[in-house]
Amino acid sequence: MFELNGVVLDENEVEKRFKLYWSNYEKGVGLFPDARGILENLRQHKIKTGLISNGDTSNQRWKLNREKLTEYFDPIIISGEVGVSKPDLRIFEIALERAEAEKESSWYIGDSLVHDIEPAVKFGMNVIYLNRKLPGEKTICHQEKPVYVEVSSLDQAWECLEKYGKI
Repeated sequence: MFELNGVVLDENEVEKRFKLYWSNYEKGVGLFPDARGILENLRQHKIKTGLISNGDTSNQRWKLNREKLTEYFDPIIISGEVGVSKPDLRIFEIALERAEAEKESSWYIGDSLVHDIEPAVKFGMNVIYLNRKLPGEKTICHQEKPVYVEVSSLDQAWECLEKYGKI
């Protein structure tokens, strides 16, 4: 990035800047306040929960371990491990196969229309679009089969799972 902008750095300066970047990155990683609640609700109701994540394996695993999230998910599908990434529909196929689940009875919660919601709908899964910019406590249900719901929080996502997922 620096070279592209006409700045040449020696190895020591690159290492120094990376350490600064990483220390700030580490401080910025954390869960939204409503995340652990839905995970606990899913676990208490014995609902199998998987994770699909784009990105580098070591970075994604580091984040999951840091927040003690691996215990909530089986399977954990990381694009760097399976060789495909969202929005490629094959990553959803891999996840459902490893979860031994059917797409018609599965739910996908995501916060990116392009990488999560559109491909999951195209694949035929029920989806909850987590749109944290949606004003207030508004919930929007777009269609019936598969169900497509838009919410502003994971608390609302849980309410939708109770309502539409027959929990």
